[in-house]
Amino acid sequence: MNPDKKKLPVLIRNCWFGLNYLLRKKISGLPITTAQYTVLRCICENLPETYSQKELAKLIGTNENNLSSLVSRLNNKKFIVLSSRGNDRRVNRIVPSVKGKKVYEETNKIAGDLINKISIVLNEKENFRLSEYLKKFNGNLSLF
Repeated sequence: MNPDKKKLPVLIRNCWFGLNYLLRKKISGLPITTAQYTVLRCICENLPETYSQKELAKLIGTNENNLSSLVSRLNNKKFIVLSSRGNDRRVNRIVPSVKGKKVYEETNKIAGDLINKISIVLNEKENFRLSEYLKKFNGNLSLF
């Protein structure tokens, strides 16, 4: 196996943890964690679509137990609104509240600025290629 191929998982993990650490530091003064931001971002960026917890867990790449805890905390902070979805009261529809949209916008600006500063080392074409490669990797994960 190509030695660079062996390094790929470590490089991806280091990038993810590094980004998460930097964002956590940058938003430390806000009333939201990076994990809560991820959930809120998915909800806000996909409006008017609404998701059940099961659908949202799949979308953000976590399990339903982890998501349930995050949703509970977001609901307690009044960042989201839960309502029954159709006839099945066990399935909640999750939408952002006005307060949630506000904290999302504030956090998203910080996250966007961070990504812009980090990705400056790549030109536009390289950024595009990196995104395409990561999409391919992500798409391939479902095969296993």
